[in-house]
Amino acid sequence: MASTTVLLPAAVAASRRLMSIVVAFVIPLLFGVVTVAAAGGATYGHMSIGRRDAVSSFGHHGGLTTASPSVAPNASFLAAHFTGYAAARRGPTPTDVLWQQGFGSMDARGRSPMPLNPRYPIASNSKLITAVALYQLQERGLVNLELPVQLYLTAADMAAFGQPGKSNWCPQVRGSNDTTCRNVTFVQLMEMQAGIPNRGLMQAFYPYPGSIGAVFSYYVDEPLVSEPGTRYYYSNPAFILCGYFIEKFSGMRLADYYSRYIFDVVGMSDTYFDVFNGQLSYDPLRIDEFNTFVDPVSGFAAQGACTSEADLGFAGAAGGIMGTPLDEAKLYYALFNFSDAAMGKPLLQDPRSLLAIVKPRTPLIPGIYYGQGLYVEAANAHVAIPTLVMYEGDMACPRTSNYFAVEPPSSNTVPLMTQAWSSGVTYFVPQAEWMAATGRQLGVVMDIVTNWTRREGNNALAMGLMKAFQN
Repeated sequence: MASTTVLLPAAVAASRRLMSIVVAFVIPLLFGVVTVAAAGGATYGHMSIGRRDAVSSFGHHGGLTTASPSVAPNASFLAAHFTGYAAARRGPTPTDVLWQQGFGSMDARGRSPMPLNPRYPIASNSKLITAVALYQLQERGLVNLELPVQLYLTAADMAAFGQPGKSNWCPQVRGSNDTTCRNVTFVQLMEMQAGIPNRGLMQAFYPYPGSIGAVFSYYVDEPLVSEPGTRYYYSNPAFILCGYFIEKFSGMRLADYYSRYIFDVVGMSDTYFDVFNGQLSYDPLRIDEFNTFVDPVSGFAAQGACTSEADLGFAGAAGGIMGTPLDEAKLYYALFNFSDAAMGKPLLQDPRSLLAIVKPRTPLIPGIYYGQGLYVEAANAHVAIPTLVMYEGDMACPRTSNYFAVEPPSSNTVPLMTQAWSSGVTYFVPQAEWMAATGRQLGVVMDIVTNWTRREGNNALAMGLMKAFQN
């Protein structure tokens, strides 16, 4: 298996300790062959969250999904089919890396080894960038994020949403006899309490129709799943609507705003938003997205393209950005500096903006909350500064997990950040079942592969690296 590893001299001692942990614990946990006694855990939105103190996986599906218990490949066999990148760092530059490794190939045909700064669709990691953008616009006096979005909508906006003749958005709640219009605030959009339905995870993204308003037209008539502000519901359309308002308030295209006020400010030179998803230009650093199908008994393997998202442009402010692990590190180290002199600068000028983003808002399990565009670990909901911020960007195949251990404002220690990014999902299925599926010609591929055993676990690896370098 092709791989690339870089280890700086200062990290040699830590690496020896790390590798013993990776070999003995992290890799087995990543591939679902170690049983961990978790002290509780639950699935919220697109991310399964386990208790950190119990060394749970934090994995999207908890490591190995065992939908087919008869298929039980061993750890070494599974490891041979992991493709991606992982790192631990203390700082936002290449020389701050403690350990990093590329696994497998960046292309489905195995021609190019995984580089040490591959470009991925960062998917839901885009949501943090969107939240930062809206707080920047609030700092400029263009919006009050505590107010209902309806106060900022006009008949022209409704026409952009495919509703000509209507003066404003009038969402109602599914199953309620109360037909009054519900107000939805910007904060509720970003804290996942707006209740705008997804229409199903795999059906959430369609070909880009030409504008963010046209994208939101898919959802504008959908009844809310709950009263705004009363329930956590992971909603991609909520952040798509946030992107519409970024364009409205700034007078700029979303891609241009991101570049000028976020990417360029912190040196994220390898990050961009492309509504056409690479169809008009070729990106040589972009990884392929693919499924791998393996029969653990015969060794038979096949690969197929991962195509559930036709256009990142449709995902928009909810998940349409392309970026690299190093650029994500630049964002995190610039933003999550809680010293009195920094406090979110240079991206945010008012300390209250950063504190609002990381505020523990919706409790998911004890100690884990949703903030705005990210998950946070905190002792309780009244803590101003969390101990950990984290997120997993999740498309159909790629996973991009970022973990950042927040240091107290008085600390001189550079925070530790770990990352685990993968470019494909490996399914373990008997060859005969795979062959039967190829001849089915009915339904969609996600209906077929959902019941097959698959290997996932980026969050397990990111959390394992965090523990290894913290100890």
